[in-house]
Order: sequence, then structure tokens, then C-alpha cells
Amino acid sequence: MASRKQSNKSESSPFQMGPWLRRLRTERQLVLRQVAAAVDMDMAHLSKVELGDRLPTQEQASALAHFYDIPPYEMEAARMAGKFLRDLQDHPAAPRALEIVQESAAAFTVRKSARNGSKTPGNSPNRTNRKKVEA
Repeated sequence: MASRKQSNKSESSPFQMGPWLRRLRTERQLVLRQVAAAVDMDMAHLSKVELGDRLPTQEQASALAHFYDIPPYEMEAARMAGKFLRDLQDHPAAPRALEIVQESAAAFTVRKSARNGSKTPGNSPNRTNRKKVEA
């Protein structure tokens, strides 16, 4: 089977959800059909997700998180990042939008920690498990 070349858009992304998911699968020595069946996903769609051509739905991402034993918020964060990069990375305002998000991140972390009963702002799950998504 001929290998598929990903578009330039996904090649320039610093994080790519598809290759991350493929790495999770291959590290476990699983074939695509095993994962697709386990998460009730069409095998062709999962293949396109791994190739970076598509993103999983929120429900599919949740099922993949459960299957791979990844915290659901990590999988959803990866899906959200993938969506942002896919949809907006070439937009001229994207760098400024990211700056605004970064500037707001500390306040969001404090609010979220307070809501969850945590007393320290640094207890954000995104901070403690970030390496899983960036790997």
C-alpha cells in the first residue's frame, strides 16, 4: 500500500493528534481494526484520524481516552488543540489569539482549581499530565 503524504498544513503543526494516536496504538502492538472495534469507530475514519486528515468527535475522543487509559481531559485537550491548529493556524490573527489564551490561562487555572476544591493554582490537570499529550 502506498504511503499517504499529509498536507503541508498538518506538517507545520507542532502537535499532531493523529500521529500521537498512532503511536499509542503501535506501542501497544495493536492493529487499526482492533482499536476501531474496541471504540466503536469506523476503521476508515480512525485511519484518517491517525493520518491527520480528520479529528475524532468528542464522543470518539472520549472512547479513545478510555481505551488507551488516557485522562479524558488530556484527550479532549489534544482534540481541541488539533481543531485550533487545523482551523486557524494559517490565520493572521492566530498568534495573537494564542497570546490572549496564554495570558488568560493563569486565571482559568485558578478558577478551575477553586471549583474542584483545590487550594493551589498549579494543580491543573493540564500542567501535571502535559507530557502525555506533547509526547
